[in-house]
Amino acid sequence: MAIIGTPRRRSGYLDFQYSRHVYLEIQKLSLLIFLKGISACMQKFFFYRK
Repeated sequence: MAIIGTPRRRSGYLDFQYSRHVYLEIQKLSLLIFLKGISACMQKFFFYRK
């Protein structure tokens, strides 16, 4: 039972680490997209004001 139980626990830990990594990557990407959108809006705003 112990031999069967350990790999599962280990894989669960790896899954947790992996999901955390993916979550952080998604956060970075969404932040980049958000900043790009803001900069594009700002450029349009300043362009129309000229």
